[in-house]
Parts: sequence; structure tokens; C-alpha cells
Amino acid sequence: MSRQLTFLPDDYDGFLRALKERIRAAQIRAALSVNRELVLLYWHIGREILLRQEQEGWGAKIIERLAKDLKRDFPQMEGFSRSNLMYMRAFATAYPDESIVQAPLGQITWYHNITLVEKVKDLNERLWYIRKTLASLPRRVRTWLESQCLGTSSWFCKALVILLLSTSKSRKLHFSIFRSSS
Repeated sequence: MSRQLTFLPDDYDGFLRALKERIRAAQIRAALSVNRELVLLYWHIGREILLRQEQEGWGAKIIERLAKDLKRDFPQMEGFSRSNLMYMRAFATAYPDESIVQAPLGQITWYHNITLVEKVKDLNERLWYIRKTLASLPRRVRTWLESQCLGTSSWFCKALVILLLSTSKSRKLHFSIFRSSS
């Protein structure tokens, strides 16, 4: 019985390392793309709420009805509570121009966007904070990803960690960027 030994080419380790880097980068881009789409969706929902309230008035209780109906129709999704719908409305009020939502605002988490809307009333000041957040995000994302997914090869874990930047644990990591509203 002849046994064949397999020898790897000299450049195999570099080849594998490059592919792994490309895969990780694609995973992060995909997660950030999902975040961008979610922020844009929330803006559109907020905008629609504003339009309906203008047409039907506050007495129609659009937000309460909408929260109930969306939770019923999308039970697997979070984010359609009455309070989050109120945040969506406030977000659309704070940023009436969709183009700003598609560019810088879609690059930071929903939590960061809402924190800015609540704490910083001036648009130019909010944009300054967004630029600061974006300048520090890549390093922070990588550090946090590595700490959360250490020892796992799951791409889902790595993508999920990025999407979970709006959880309470990440608030501690990222809140230092935002100053208090006092």
C-alpha cells in the first residue's frame, strides 16, 4: 500500500491568511450594511408616522396601533415597541433629509443615533459627534469583535457582535463619545 504525502506549497500560509482576512472583511461589511439598512428603515417608518399623524391627527393613536400590528406581523423581530417607534418619529423629525440618513447616520448604530437625537439638539453638533464616532469605530469594532468571538470560527457570531453594538454592554464601550446633555 503506497501512502502519498501531501506537501503544501511554500506560500500556502500566506495564501490562507489573505483569504481569511478577506472573509473577515466581507463579514464586517455585510454586518455594517445590515445596520445601514436598519437605520434607513427606521427613518422611513418614522417619516411615515409623521405623515400619518399630520393626516389623521394625534387622536388616531397611530403609534400605539402600529406597535401592536407590527409586533403581531413580525414576532421574530425586535424594535417595534411603542417607545422605539417614538424614537423613529423623533429621528425622522431631527433629520428630515433622507440623504443624510443614507450617508453618515447609516454608519453608526441605532443606539448612537437615538442618543445623539436625545442629547444634542443642534444638527451641526450632532454631525460633529457622528464624525468622531466614525473615526473611532473601526478600531473599537475590531477590539470588541475579537473579545466577543475569541475562539469561535462562526461568521454569524462576528457579524452579530457588530449588530449588537446597541446592547447595554456596548453602551459602556461607546458611550464615552457622547457627552451629557446638561
